[in-house]
Amino acid sequence: MGCGGGPARVEQPGYNPQAGADALAAYDANNDGVIADEEFDSAPALRAALGQIDMDGDERLTATEIDARVQEWQRTKIAEMPVRCEVTLDGQALPGASVVFEPEPFLGTNLHSAIGTTAPSGTGGITLAKEHLADPKYAGVACGWYKIRVTHSDREIPARYNTETTLGCEVAMNAHWVNHGAVLLELKSL
Repeated sequence: MGCGGGPARVEQPGYNPQAGADALAAYDANNDGVIADEEFDSAPALRAALGQIDMDGDERLTATEIDARVQEWQRTKIAEMPVRCEVTLDGQALPGASVVFEPEPFLGTNLHSAIGTTAPSGTGGITLAKEHLADPKYAGVACGWYKIRVTHSDREIPARYNTETTLGCEVAMNAHWVNHGAVLLELKSL
């Protein structure tokens, strides 16, 4: 219990203190000290969050810029936040889609995948498995960068949305999707 008799503050996951250097080790294929251009093909979450990470507007990410964004999440003290997604396939809502948010490995081992299934409207909540929730009363996802994988038991979903995903997002209070209320996943069958 906290000092006021309420519940204690839920703690953030510990982030890798060298996330920026590890991100470059993973994605800077030409070893020029930045993640840029086609290197984002392997890092869809960083591409999706480029506007929030890229401090100088050059559309290239340095280790310093990545570390600064992680530090920004830490300053918010947000352990988990609610996340909704909206999935369409060829412009139509996709009910029954399984959606997995897989954390970027360079963030460290304290972040876990979050999952959800879309309702008939094609929308669904994404949350950590109960054993990984900081507080089981509040379903959510830790701040971080996530590759997104979408599968379906009855519909063929192209590999570019699951095994070879090009989908990604940042979970943070000021991520670009927050004002829309959901992460939009507009899938195409071709």
